[in-house]
Amino acid sequence: MPRLSKDSFNNINTLLSFLSALIAVVELCLHVVWYFYIITIGIIAVVWVVVVGIMLYRRPWYKQMRNPLICRGKTHYSFRIFLNTIFKKPYYESEFLSPKFSSKMDTETTPAIDTSRLTVVIEDDPVGYADNCGMLPCIPVDEEISPAELLEKLNEIHEEIAHYNFLFIATPSRRIESLRSLALNRDIGIALRQYFRQRCPEKKIRIISKIDSCLRSNYEAEYEGLSDGLGRRDCLEILMPSYIEQGRVTIHGAQYIKSDGRYVLMHESEYASFKGLEYGNSDLALWMEKRVRHIESRKNVGLIDTDMLRTAAPSDVAERIIEAKAHGVQAFVCDSSIPDDLTSAARIIHNLEERGLTLFLKLGPSMINRFAGAYAKPKERNMLSHIRATDNGIFIAGSLTSTTKKQIERYDEFADTSIVTIKESDLNNAGHMDHVIAHRSNNIIKKNSNGDDVILTTEYWKTDKNEYPDIQKRDTVLCLIAKICQTIRVSEKRWFLFKGSDTALYSIIHGLDIRHFYYCGQYIPGVIHCKCMLNGDLKSFFIVGGNVGTPSLLNKLRTAIQNEIGPKN
Repeated sequence: MPRLSKDSFNNINTLLSFLSALIAVVELCLHVVWYFYIITIGIIAVVWVVVVGIMLYRRPWYKQMRNPLICRGKTHYSFRIFLNTIFKKPYYESEFLSPKFSSKMDTETTPAIDTSRLTVVIEDDPVGYADNCGMLPCIPVDEEISPAELLEKLNEIHEEIAHYNFLFIATPSRRIESLRSLALNRDIGIALRQYFRQRCPEKKIRIISKIDSCLRSNYEAEYEGLSDGLGRRDCLEILMPSYIEQGRVTIHGAQYIKSDGRYVLMHESEYASFKGLEYGNSDLALWMEKRVRHIESRKNVGLIDTDMLRTAAPSDVAERIIEAKAHGVQAFVCDSSIPDDLTSAARIIHNLEERGLTLFLKLGPSMINRFAGAYAKPKERNMLSHIRATDNGIFIAGSLTSTTKKQIERYDEFADTSIVTIKESDLNNAGHMDHVIAHRSNNIIKKNSNGDDVILTTEYWKTDKNEYPDIQKRDTVLCLIAKICQTIRVSEKRWFLFKGSDTALYSIIHGLDIRHFYYCGQYIPGVIHCKCMLNGDLKSFFIVGGNVGTPSLLNKLRTAIQNEIGPKN
């Protein structure tokens, strides 16, 4: 057995010393890492406490950091919203943010809508109303109408207004220039004020100004005009622009639109490209601060949020609103994303009216439908009994949207259809305009009499989201369509459909010379059915918004009409 040398022992000692040193270093590192972990956790805790403190200080109700998008049945949390909550100013700085109330909504017995009041809805186009269960009167007006002319129209149908206790006034206020819109709404206010004083001096009045759910509006002009004309100042404004049926909702003070099965912020949607909307964000308090001059700042805009609508008694909310108004809050944005929200909001409005507040109600289609439905008389079982199976449709498609173009193309494949087109050369041929009108009108009447549905359209289309023909050219198209309608109104075998709100209004007033008509509700979703007297006969016409409906909407309408009146012979 070999013996270990002295050198071998030295080598072993060296190795052991090295291992001992290595173990000591590892042990030291472990201690350092442990302390590092403790220090890191402590720093994270301090930072988190500071962040939460900032959030609670700036936005007392931290639920507003939550992204209200509801996709696939789950709430989607956004890191961007989280950062905006910390670093950006809150959108609603009024103290009227607290959702905590001592009472519950289910203890409230207040009726939703007081139908004893005479309610007048000033629409910014004739497509805003849709979902009632019976007929309601409407007076169409254009920007040229005078207070005396409107007063004359009001007096003509006074008995019907008194019968229904409800009236629509359809205007082009959304489309025209701001100054013209202001003048129009002032004249409407003057006429209404005179009418109320002369015909119903003891009647309680409710004025509603309609706003588009995509916020296309002359908001400031409409407020100033109506306030001046009616003699109502220092009004408390309530903005509620939702159109729940079309997927346009207001959640936590922001406007959303449903697109491809999910909700997106309005300023991120296709409508943000519309000229004049000027979307920087979808928060309505900021939108009002920028677009409504009489609103001094976002601090003067309060929020009636979802929690309030669904948990608090409307009378308690009304008390808070009155208190907030006394502290300088000028307007309130009201959430709504489900039908029950509309009922709660209606009760709040009723409580405010009973307490004597003068309100400026800026409401979207859903809320207007809720008011109208409370007033509407039961409709007839067969609303199209006056249409014969041999009657054919005349579609006046003045809308320039790509949606309208697709619907026309799809309908042309579906039914016996003839298309009459207004061409660019027609507009440039001012010296022969009478010939153009006569030729297009005779063509429509001939094809309609032969059993075809006829579509009068234009070759102008919105080809890009930022591209529309200029206003002058669009007005020329509307004028030409109205003159063609003047000629074809003598055709007997027809009912009308108007595609586009401007087209409908100008064709009704200047083309068919209808002084008033009746809203009969939606015939099918997205299609408004109306009745009027034309050449001594009761006639139906239908209105569809330019951007409303799927490509097959017109096909569905024609099928529904055939199912009710019978197929063509």
